[in-house]
Amino acid sequence: MDSAIKEILSGFADWRRWAWLGLYDVKLQNRRSFVGTWWSVLSNAIFVFGVGYLFSYLMDRPIEVFLPHIGAGYIVWQFILGNVSQAGTVFVSYQKIILEALLPINTLILRGLVTSAIQLAMSAWLIAAVLVYTQVLPGPFVYLALAGVVLNLAVLHGAMLFIAIVSARFRDFRHLVDAGMRLVFFLTPIIWMPNPADETRSMLMAFNPFYYMVEVIRAPIVQPTVQMDLYAIVLGMAVFTNLAGLVAFLFARRRLVYWL
Repeated sequence: MDSAIKEILSGFADWRRWAWLGLYDVKLQNRRSFVGTWWSVLSNAIFVFGVGYLFSYLMDRPIEVFLPHIGAGYIVWQFILGNVSQAGTVFVSYQKIILEALLPINTLILRGLVTSAIQLAMSAWLIAAVLVYTQVLPGPFVYLALAGVVLNLAVLHGAMLFIAIVSARFRDFRHLVDAGMRLVFFLTPIIWMPNPADETRSMLMAFNPFYYMVEVIRAPIVQPTVQMDLYAIVLGMAVFTNLAGLVAFLFARRRLVYWL
């Protein structure tokens, strides 16, 4: 167990490698493209403004309230979804690196997190544009959104490690995860707003871990007050997912090369 923990920690310590690889992936994905990675920002903008206006009308919500809600929520959701979706194929896609190079197993996980973090930073311009368009000032605790991003990265590191290992053993598992994420999108208050008087919606939020992951970033941006217990919950989720990832790694450490 000590050697497994040391390998995970050595992956974090080798930050120059995975930071450079993550940045390189961003450049590689947008090679020979005039707009580059801004295409994802543009597509998100079309969705946010289109669906924002439509649902604000259908739900009878003021646009200056609903548009920042869906704008920040959808950007964070895309960040979460992108990492969870790629987790199912990360070890399979990079099997040659795993078989031939002596790298800590979580280097590939951290590489993907860097790439998605860069894309999230670029999408922050869309959130700023929504706030300017609706003439809404960010909340006084907007700086806590950065803490929310860090907590999300911690949660996703453990979750991606677990999903990647299970998906390497059972190749159908990633399809199950993808199907589940499509359902969770509608169960998470992104295209609909919470209503404390609605018990059904309150239960959907209370037992939905993705609600807390979205809210620790969105709430400081669009709300005047922030519930600090949200951060405690997400911190607990980070501990749980990383323990789950570590247990899966302990079981699969000597078997992973055969599964690939």
